[in-house]
Amino acid sequence: RPTRYWSEVFSGVVHKLSPQELKLQEAVYEMFNGEDDLVEDLKLVRKTYADSLIHLNILSSEEEQLVFGHMSALTPVHQLFHSALKRAQCKDGFWFSIGPAVEKWIRIVEAPYVDYCSNLLAAKAFLDKKQAEDKAFSDFLQRCIESPFSRKLDLWTFLDVPRSRLVKYPLLLKQVLKYSEDTDDI
Repeated sequence: RPTRYWSEVFSGVVHKLSPQELKLQEAVYEMFNGEDDLVEDLKLVRKTYADSLIHLNILSSEEEQLVFGHMSALTPVHQLFHSALKRAQCKDGFWFSIGPAVEKWIRIVEAPYVDYCSNLLAAKAFLDKKQAEDKAFSDFLQRCIESPFSRKLDLWTFLDVPRSRLVKYPLLLKQVLKYSEDTDDI
């Protein structure tokens, strides 16, 4: 995906900001877009991989549950955070305080991620075994990689996106705090 910048989208108001305020907007915008991208990827995995593999009788419902079952709890958590960030954005594009949105999200993110991440190793082992033993499954995955929707990423990469995003949050939040002077954010 191409990198998107707040200053490009809201170029008409950039002149109103100090360099520090501009860096704050960019930091929040990176977090905001990351949430949007993650939700998009979660939906893609559900629709394109999980639903298709069940429909084509390549995975049983138990196998589908092992690989994709814990993912369904992540989508609403990230949709909620994205929506909260959107509500915190002023009509001219500025974010002044995202602390309340982050605080609310922090309270609900742990349980779904503990379930999801604790299942990743079992899902990976299953996928590797299934791909080695099942030609239809292997063929399906290869066709997906070759399709534009996948951005040439394999299924495992998509399944690992939430975990890799999770470990990025401390860095994203530190960036916001570095440039924020809002006591609610701090």
